[in-house]
Amino acid sequence: SLPDLWNRWYREYVDASLPAVLVRYEDLLFDPERTVAPLCTCAGGRLRNGTFRTVEDAAKTRAAGHRTITDRSSALSKYGSERERYRRYSRVDLDFVRRAVDPELL
Repeated sequence: SLPDLWNRWYREYVDASLPAVLVRYEDLLFDPERTVAPLCTCAGGRLRNGTFRTVEDAAKTRAAGHRTITDRSSALSKYGSERERYRRYSRVDLDFVRRAVDPELL
């Protein structure tokens, strides 16, 4: 099943013995500078004070396949609200995910 594939795929990242940095989209969205700084350090660099700039514009344009364009403010509204995050899913969908997806990976 697709959830089983998802669980196995991401479990490999979590269980890997190699050094790894996992970055969640939400961390980049809500606290980008504090999320990016350790990545720079991990890669052997550093953020220079005062040079970090958060981009507010949408990354995508109204090209084929992109019906809705979301800028940073819209994404903050959508993902910052638990009600908005789950609004598009039915109770059946959410119950299925709770049963099928490894909670450690969410």
